Amino acid sequence: MDAVFPGIAQVIDRARALGAAWEDVTTPFVASAEGGPVSQVSVMRFAMVLDGTPTDVGCLHAVCTHPAHRRRGYYASALRAALAFCDERRGCGAWSSSRARTRSA
Repeated sequence: MDAVFPGIAQVIDRARALGAAWEDVTTPFVASAEGGPVSQVSVMRFAMVLDGTPTDVGCLHAVCTHPAHRRRGYYASALRAALAFCDERRGCGAWSSSRARTRSA
């Protein structure tokens, strides 16, 4: 991700030091090529109140594709996996409280 979001690794480390570990609040979906990650779409649970009803929704964030691998379908693959993850949770309304794990697209 650092190629697309310069400095993100340091931001993640600082947040972890403050008690906000990235892997506890997000579920990344990663597309790989040539033995490494090239695209990512992450889902984060976000608590909202809709029509007076507390609801958890899934928010997409940390969306990126390495510049050398763009326009090859990697983002679309990661996005489909992320949306399926949300669909399994009815839009993330029945979100699991377990620790987030990296999922392959």
